[in-house]
Amino acid sequence: GGRTVMMNAETKSTNLTALQQAVEHYELHGYAILRNHLSQETVEKIKHQISQLESKVVCVPSPFKSQKVGSAKHLVESAHQVVGFSSGPKKPIQQIGHNLHGMVGDIASLCYSDKVWSICKALSIDDPRIVQSKVVLKPANHGWRVPAHTDEQFIFTRPLSGAGLWWAVDRCSKGNGCLEVIPGSHKEFKMESRFVCDHVMLCTKFSLIPPLENETRVTWTKKCAQRYKSRFKVLEMEPGDLVILHPFVIHTSAANRSKFPRKALTIHIVDGKYPWEKTNWIQPKEGGDFPEFPQMKIKASENTNPRVVLSENKASPHEASDMSLLQQKLSPVTSNNKLDM
Repeated sequence: GGRTVMMNAETKSTNLTALQQAVEHYELHGYAILRNHLSQETVEKIKHQISQLESKVVCVPSPFKSQKVGSAKHLVESAHQVVGFSSGPKKPIQQIGHNLHGMVGDIASLCYSDKVWSICKALSIDDPRIVQSKVVLKPANHGWRVPAHTDEQFIFTRPLSGAGLWWAVDRCSKGNGCLEVIPGSHKEFKMESRFVCDHVMLCTKFSLIPPLENETRVTWTKKCAQRYKSRFKVLEMEPGDLVILHPFVIHTSAANRSKFPRKALTIHIVDGKYPWEKTNWIQPKEGGDFPEFPQMKIKASENTNPRVVLSENKASPHEASDMSLLQQKLSPVTSNNKLDM
């Protein structure tokens, strides 16, 4: 019976690589953790870059608090800039985004690294495109609570594609408001509405999500967060750990009332082979697309040669030229706006 099947499944999983095991876990539960995904050296570099950004970044009010005409201006512009968001003047910065992958050296080289490329390939994302990147600071004593939501409510794709990647930069525990997920919720629940943007009026609202074909999921309502409180699994993480999040998985995090900050770096990737939704708040530059991974070009030009595996922090020559081009196009936000090689 059941027991033999269990054992066979276990034996089978020991022959898989850590990444393959993570993908199996992701498909089953809607998330997966890759421990020590980044070296401590990389974590330190990213920490350093974040503290530089914190001291230099221009701060604007949080975009999710107002639906007035013109209120989405800063949010929409942040798609191609690096901006800080807080609840008001003299209040701590909560997030910095949303184009770190295009403008900030060490973060850019991680975002387009082979480490990230191989995750995209393992998740069958054929033409990966990073649409946004941000640092969630969750400052000590002041870190905001994030209500239960799914990533697809903010980055909507049909057909469904892509994933969220969330790296712990500080230690994340129950005490300082770590991520919490409902395992399996990506197959069980459907969110009612999503965040949409009117790019003419520069204002946002929530709009109904159409059901999938053959929809079997039940609708998640405000009452569910309380009703299913005990089903949230706390994801404690060490610096350098990565969690991969399915666009449908329900996750939340408590306010940070501790004296320890809970910094995280997060990016969202979609598959460029599908059309982009015009009502998403984030849009590619006018007339353009989100940049492709340099590995796509290498793949195309090196079909006959075995691929050279690049280390975590070194950009490929293609990547270096792509990045410097990207950075010439974008106004520097930090003095250190070169790719750190």
